[in-house]
Amino acid sequence: DPAKMFFFSDKRQVRALKVERARGFQYNLDGGTRPTDLRRADHLAKLRSWLEDEDTSLTAGKEQICVFGMGGVGKSTLARQFATEVYREGGWEIVAFLHAGNLFPEYRELCEALKLQSKEQLKEMSDPDVRDALFAALREKAGQWLFVIDDVPTSEEERGLMQESKEGALYRFPWVDGRTLLTSRSSAWSEDGEGVAVGTFGEDEAVSWVVSRAKDWKGQEEDVRKFVKRLDCYPLALRQAVEYSVSVRLSSPLDYLADLDGSGERKWLEKLWKKYDSQKKYDSAVDTSVYPFSIVEVVHMCVMKIVDSEQEDSVEAVRLLKYLSLLDHVEIPIDLVPEKWRPHLALLQSQSLVVDAGGSKRAIQMHSVTQEVVRTQLMGHSRAEMIGAATDQLWKWVKRINQNKKATFFIGWMCNNHVRRLTENAGTTVPQASQDTVRQLVGTMAHFLLQVGCQYTGAVALYEWKLRLEVKLFGHDHVDV
Repeated sequence: DPAKMFFFSDKRQVRALKVERARGFQYNLDGGTRPTDLRRADHLAKLRSWLEDEDTSLTAGKEQICVFGMGGVGKSTLARQFATEVYREGGWEIVAFLHAGNLFPEYRELCEALKLQSKEQLKEMSDPDVRDALFAALREKAGQWLFVIDDVPTSEEERGLMQESKEGALYRFPWVDGRTLLTSRSSAWSEDGEGVAVGTFGEDEAVSWVVSRAKDWKGQEEDVRKFVKRLDCYPLALRQAVEYSVSVRLSSPLDYLADLDGSGERKWLEKLWKKYDSQKKYDSAVDTSVYPFSIVEVVHMCVMKIVDSEQEDSVEAVRLLKYLSLLDHVEIPIDLVPEKWRPHLALLQSQSLVVDAGGSKRAIQMHSVTQEVVRTQLMGHSRAEMIGAATDQLWKWVKRINQNKKATFFIGWMCNNHVRRLTENAGTTVPQASQDTVRQLVGTMAHFLLQVGCQYTGAVALYEWKLRLEVKLFGHDHVDV
């Protein structure tokens, strides 16, 4: 027992010999220093039990576990907190937090950081080759690594492409050689069908969490309880509401509720209900399993606070928010934000609508639920303008890709997910002024994925989108079609 081991100096002083497990390599955990303030003890205990279970044969199906639930309930935060704690405790050679929508670029970073390949060698390698090199290294380190893969897709088709297609990011992933924690809105990724189901906070849990974040509200627990019930105990809504309240120094949760239920918000809600004829018709038209209505109210109020502040940049900040809602939420490089809007990022961050991506990355993140709320409820008549702005900014970079200059390949990796997300969000309803540019953008990116990235499936998806757009614009008999 290390606690009972002593050694003696000539002065006969004694001290316990402290034995620590060495920390290994961490990826995307901010050095293991990111705050871990989402204390969901039951969920963490279940994850801990899974990690420490030694019965992990292939038939047991315990090498992977899925944390699942609707968007905004804290799945990613829980998984990151768990991975950070595991890393801090030591004993694992690799602890990594990856994003399902950004796996190939992150595989490259991991290969370089683990010194599996040099930076120059990686430039010569296709995405599947990089993936295979990393997976081979993980097999050699069997039982010594923990991977978190965040926000894996929910549809059966997408899951199949990731795991069964030779270009898939998880094709022949070494599940049985380590531990893999997945987060998703679906439980389908859980081998045993159980996993860890994450829902909204319980009332007491929500009150405790809010008071821990809003120190000035300590002693006002009954009012805090009204606050959390009004926001459906929904973690994302609570986080944004609390961070706003702290930033403007609201002395009571009732002050926030007074704003939320004020005349301005009521008029907006009445206008929304009128659009759908009634609140009941709105509720039936919107899938509340995706997110509760409280987050719509919170995001709308944050936006209105920006507008009502009458700051010089308030209108432009709201336009920037709408622009960001069209891109991939995981990591939006500052380079993809038009220069005229970059000074307004601070105002959005002050309202907790976007956050810094962390580490040394020049990038921001926007929660996917916040993006969805902005796109579906707050975009208004700005849609065509924002699609055009996103198309122009992405094309500004993508047109620089030169297959004869490997130094330009980073542009493809940087823009790929954002081009794909833009096509999904825009559909084939593209404003006339942007039609030629978006066709060039999507065609160039698809060509890059096919010729450089060796991502056949991703290239085909973009080519098919481009074809659907051209059929709609020109008809089946046009030469381009």
